[in-house]
Amino acid sequence: MPGQRRFESANDALEGVAPAAKVDAAQPVRVLCRTRAGSAVIHVLNYNYDSSLDDVTPVEDVRLTFDAAALGLTRVDRTTLLTLDGSETRVECRDGQVTIPRLGLWALVRLESSQR
Repeated sequence: MPGQRRFESANDALEGVAPAAKVDAAQPVRVLCRTRAGSAVIHVLNYNYDSSLDDVTPVEDVRLTFDAAALGLTRVDRTTLLTLDGSETRVECRDGQVTIPRLGLWALVRLESSQR
């Protein structure tokens, strides 16, 4: 059909797609985004498993970059880091970037907007 592009592989199809969130970390870290009106959360999972400890080795200074528009937010007014121990810390968000100082097994970055 005219106007439709045919892709030869999944890599071809994904070539022009930018993720809503990505991480820059020294060790393997994965992200999963969830959204609803006026907010989004990004689950940040540490895949740096150490079988001798049956635990993950913490990862320092995980830089998370996200696209607020791709997450359905016109802007981000409040960014909160929630960790497995139950603590909630407000974190600075600058140009769609947040740094998680120390990532254990899991953390959640909550993004909130006053505009819905």
